[in-house]
Amino acid sequence: MSNYKAIATVTAALRNLLSDVDYGLPRVFSDVKVTTKPLDKAREGVKANQLNIYLYQFLPNPTWRNMSDPALGRAGENGKPPVALDLYYLVTAYGEGDDDVKGHELIGKAMDIMHDNPRLAVDELQLAVEDNDLFKDAGLITVVPQFLPLEELSKFWTSASTGFRVSMVYKVSVVLISGERELEAGLPSYQEPQTATMPGAAWPALHGVRFPNGQDRGEIGDQVMLEGNGLSGENLRVILDPPDNADPISMAPDESSPDRVLFTLPQNVGPCGRYRVWLRMDQDGIEMETNALIFALACRIVADSVQEPQTADGKTTIQLTCEPGINPAQHAYLLVGSRFARLEEILKKTTDQPRFVLDTPEPGDYYLRLRVNGIDSRLVDFSQSPPRFNQKLKVTIA
Repeated sequence: MSNYKAIATVTAALRNLLSDVDYGLPRVFSDVKVTTKPLDKAREGVKANQLNIYLYQFLPNPTWRNMSDPALGRAGENGKPPVALDLYYLVTAYGEGDDDVKGHELIGKAMDIMHDNPRLAVDELQLAVEDNDLFKDAGLITVVPQFLPLEELSKFWTSASTGFRVSMVYKVSVVLISGERELEAGLPSYQEPQTATMPGAAWPALHGVRFPNGQDRGEIGDQVMLEGNGLSGENLRVILDPPDNADPISMAPDESSPDRVLFTLPQNVGPCGRYRVWLRMDQDGIEMETNALIFALACRIVADSVQEPQTADGKTTIQLTCEPGINPAQHAYLLVGSRFARLEEILKKTTDQPRFVLDTPEPGDYYLRLRVNGIDSRLVDFSQSPPRFNQKLKVTIA
């Protein structure tokens, strides 16, 4: 989800993409100007080669308009739909001295650049407008050409009271804007989660992933059990594929047998999120790989690291230490009881000591959970009998 700067971020990112000296129009046209002006103002005071980007319309995205915020809500929670928009841009080229041949060269090169960049990249969005956080949704945002009839295109110029120019239309979809209103999320259940398994097979295969004490997600330092069949072999390795497209992590298991493999999630495992895991081994001189399973790695709140909440001017700030750290591309919230606290400021780099702020709640005791990309840190301690909330994750707000 993004803040109110989302629309401006897309406009600036398109302008920066087309005006980049290494990959954009200046690579071919040394004197080109890329502007973001209304149609009736675009050519004022400009005689050089010019490409103008004009946002003429935004419409609600029909798929996302009634969906809960994926970074906030989880199954069973009442999330709040974001403002989900499709943005429509008119891209127009003007040749030097209003030479149409030059203008056609410009629009052709612009279409070539846009075709090569069907998605706006993380760095393009991050640098477009200061303090925007749209870059966290970079994987959702696509740039698609739209081909309008001549009659529809002519209406733009008629309404602007200026001469018709050959132009191209692009739809940028989907842009999600979240509001500032606080949401609520219920505390987790004491009921022990269940892990499903798959039936056996005749070849090396994984059937299930199990975490300590029946937990449904892992944390750094957990010993994880992979269940399957045909898992014995030489040079057995556990392969973890991180969610940030980094290189897979290869490690030796702690223990192994034909139907199970134990390994420990290492300190350098990477960002929290959803990982793929599989096994690689040599059997009868042939390198074999199992199928991959997916598991969730949560950001753990380090016990005794939570600082005393600070309250001033109707706001409460809470700082803690987590592992692994939170990087700028992740959606992170601290759940204080059932209320959401947002990061105090947009992250510029990975941190393991985030600060969160929320409107000061009623005085009382509150349990903390750290939700990163929809995955909650563990609050229930299933090693106790009966299970109970971890008392080290409770704060008092006066």
